[in-house]
Amino acid sequence: MRSLRVLGALTVLLLTTSVLSAGAAPGRSPGPRPGPAGPSLVLDRDASYFRFDAATDARGTTYVGWLSSRSGGEPGAEVHLCVLPVGTTRCAGGVQTIDALERLSAEQLFVVASGDRATLVWHHRNGPDATGDPMQDRIATAQVVGGVLRPAVDVAQVRSETSLLAVTAGPRGIGAVLVSGPDDDARTLYHYDTLAAAPSTVRAPYPVGNVEMADDGRSTVMLIGEYAADADPVRVAWKPSGSGSWGAFRAVAGTETDHGTARLAATRRGIRLLATARDRKKGGDRSVVASWDPSRHTFRRPVAGLPGQSCATGGRDLHTDASGRFASVAIGCDRLAVGNHQTAGVGALKEFPVGLTATDVDARIATAPSGRGWVVWVATDRSSLVARPIRLPALTRTVTSRAPFGRVRLTVPVSCLPAVSAPAGVKVRAARGWRVKRTSLRLGRVKVGRAINGAALRPGRKYVLKVDVRVARGQARRAWSTRVRFTTCGRP
Repeated sequence: MRSLRVLGALTVLLLTTSVLSAGAAPGRSPGPRPGPAGPSLVLDRDASYFRFDAATDARGTTYVGWLSSRSGGEPGAEVHLCVLPVGTTRCAGGVQTIDALERLSAEQLFVVASGDRATLVWHHRNGPDATGDPMQDRIATAQVVGGVLRPAVDVAQVRSETSLLAVTAGPRGIGAVLVSGPDDDARTLYHYDTLAAAPSTVRAPYPVGNVEMADDGRSTVMLIGEYAADADPVRVAWKPSGSGSWGAFRAVAGTETDHGTARLAATRRGIRLLATARDRKKGGDRSVVASWDPSRHTFRRPVAGLPGQSCATGGRDLHTDASGRFASVAIGCDRLAVGNHQTAGVGALKEFPVGLTATDVDARIATAPSGRGWVVWVATDRSSLVARPIRLPALTRTVTSRAPFGRVRLTVPVSCLPAVSAPAGVKVRAARGWRVKRTSLRLGRVKVGRAINGAALRPGRKYVLKVDVRVARGQARRAWSTRVRFTTCGRP
């Protein structure tokens, strides 16, 4: 093969397609930037929070729920909800509040969403005082229908002195995992395939500090982390979805418990794990991602998840949507790190200051297929619960095309492209004796500038990126074209 030398190099942005949306031209306007998409919204303040959560339904409406109490007020917690339809910047109808059924013991609230509605789930004791009844605890739910929070009802009677550590919307309904109380050193787990079913009992190898659960319709996977542990690997167990018994917990090599920051998500492409691992080259910690192997019943080797991530690795949360991705958020050093994990490999990262000093303990994220969403965290300023709209960053990949007289290397969006400004480009290297005469980068008939404006493309459509290259050597002329296809993210 002939040796190559660089005769010309261009770094420009490209896209070719036959269908464009109305409005700004994708090749002429840089488009919205990833990261914050509007000002912060204070949902609550001067309160103690017993857990908060967020989820987005199929219409793109985000539901933020939380349990909180205020000093000087009536003792105990109340359940609160903020409904954020697509494009809004305030809670529709204001913050809604209902009774938690047992204010003094209500704790651990989760939000799950599907279709056009959401469900709030939490744990409480049946009565203000312990009675010695081994089944005194309850799981309560409150439905959100038409944007209205309905009164709470108890849906499951559970063992006393347990803690609700995981809730998931599986293929058969809402499932949950509770862990036994201090008398058992938190080693016994109770798995509810649905809240209407009897639980199965799973024994953990050590006191459990956190639990994650994911069900993709083929496998149900449970992740545990040891209480107060840091460097030890997380462990997972599995069973067939909807039937069968749990296997033994096995360590996931290449991960660390990191005080309970590992998370699971069931995406359209399978179950994913996002965890912390030691960065042996640079020192410190890094995020790693792994995909579940349903035939071997284990996670594949973890790979780098978000290269370049700073100390914002605490309070991690994941959210899946109909695009097939999972989105992540982590918090630390008064910064939020938002990730777009469209594949089982490296994700796209965007970090930004929170604007209000964060507690660095917890953060939540909920997104729609378009890449629009919300992040939620607690700020130290008057102990405020804060939400902020965000746009996910675009994920890119490199494609190389070779010809006898040169090489083209393209940086292109990975499907699906969110409604944001996406980095892309082309570098041309001509073969020895040839020189680059022209490189044409177009989106339809429009010459592309310095950015691909994903917001100006039609949602859920297929596009073709095209570059035309012409080279010369003396009187000889050669030309070749390269095309790469991708899709934009769908609505909402």
